[in-house]
Amino acid sequence: MKTVIAIPADTHSGSCLGLIPPHQWQLDDGGHYDPSIAQKDVLWAQWTEAWGRVKKLRKGGRLIVIHNGDCVEGTHDRVMAIFSRRRDTQERVHVACMDWALQKAKFKQGDKIYYVRGTAWHTGRGCESDERLAEDMGAVPAYDNAYSHYHLRLDVDGILLDVAHHGPGPGQRAWTKENSLYHTVKSVYLDCIEDSRPVPDAWVRSHFHQWVRPQTYGGNHGTITGFLTPAFQLTTAFGIKKSMAIKEASVGMLILIIKDGKMTWECPHVTHQYAPIMSA
Repeated sequence: MKTVIAIPADTHSGSCLGLIPPHQWQLDDGGHYDPSIAQKDVLWAQWTEAWGRVKKLRKGGRLIVIHNGDCVEGTHDRVMAIFSRRRDTQERVHVACMDWALQKAKFKQGDKIYYVRGTAWHTGRGCESDERLAEDMGAVPAYDNAYSHYHLRLDVDGILLDVAHHGPGPGQRAWTKENSLYHTVKSVYLDCIEDSRPVPDAWVRSHFHQWVRPQTYGGNHGTITGFLTPAFQLTTAFGIKKSMAIKEASVGMLILIIKDGKMTWECPHVTHQYAPIMSA
């Protein structure tokens, strides 16, 4: 048996730096929004590549899609680069992107989709946009009958996934980038042993828009691998403020492949520099 798990995250539709189909988008007031060159040539191009890879990998098996938070940009007070403050417009953009992706990946009966809640700053009080979109997309409900999950623990063919939006951030120096992730998964491992809980095989977090080399810790009770996923948003003004301007935006998607009780992974992604070199 083979199961492919596609984990897009941080699509931030509605942002002028977020994911949108590569054509004019009709607005409620009769005008329209034209996606930028970077939205077409970086974000959508990588979206196309990632889902093309999923299509190839899932042949002969089933597909699980887990959208890991911040599906839309939202209407928070400090946001500037959005093309509509209407949540319903932003949500429709997201649905268009996901509908295209599921069609590309040959999503069919027996496949499943889950939505994990992101940041209320983006998706509204109680992560209302995540919840509405999860229902619209036919997502598998949470244990409490909500359509979206704050914390998703999923047993896939004997491999335990632990997925949530928020987690440790990458280090701000090249030699510390993976440290926080490694020590966190080690701590999760030891906590599970102390509390007699099963150790996750894959511990997946997003939010920071930075791909970090996966970190693994293991012992007599199994092995845990931690992932920090890339995003589908270019560097924002907030990212620059948080000293991220010196780093390239990570754009891409984590893919887990489970076959015969073993897990492998791929992460088709590119990096995009906010400030290209200019000639004086």
